[in-house]
This record gives sequence, C-alpha cells and structure tokens, in this order.
Amino acid sequence: MSCIKKYMETALLKCSLTEVIRKLRDMLLQQGFLIENFDEQRKVVLAYQNGKWFRNPKHILFELSSIDNSITRIDITASIEGKKKSREAEEVIEEKIVTVIYKNF
Repeated sequence: MSCIKKYMETALLKCSLTEVIRKLRDMLLQQGFLIENFDEQRKVVLAYQNGKWFRNPKHILFELSSIDNSITRIDITASIEGKKKSREAEEVIEEKIVTVIYKNF
C-alpha cells in the first residue's frame, strides 16, 4: 500500500469565504495569473502563470474552506512545468503566495 503525500502551504484569514473569493480573484489578476478554473461549488481555484525568460510556467491550486463565518482557510499547492521539476522550488512559490495573500487580505 503506497502513501501519497500532498505538499502545500496554508493561509488562515479572518474573512468570510465570500470576501476571500472576491479578493483572491483580484489578487491573482494583479499578480499576472490567469484563472483557468473556478469551481465555486467545490471551492477550488486553479490559476496559471506563464513563464518569462528563465522562469517556468506554473499552476497554482487554491482549495478554500470555511472554518466558521469569519475565518477561511486556503490551501495552496504549486506545480512547475518543465524539465527540471523541483519540489523545493514549488515550496518557495507556495510560501511566496502565502506571503502575498497575507499582505493583500
């Protein structure tokens, strides 16, 4: 039996889920991401950012969940496209996105 590990970073925000959804869309557009999929029923957002110069394109998965009416959790998972995939690089991206989220919320 194999165990699949899911790596991610988490942000906890003192905002309602509705407010987080609105601000997350705005933040992603400001950061140069394209929103590929926004499933409001499952509370999942998939965003894409094209690579520039030596940076590889990346996909970011945001999983939103409401802890109560005023606290929302966002789980962020990054995936870098390209030949040189590095989990460490993906972790750095996830951490940077969490930092940007805390600055914008």
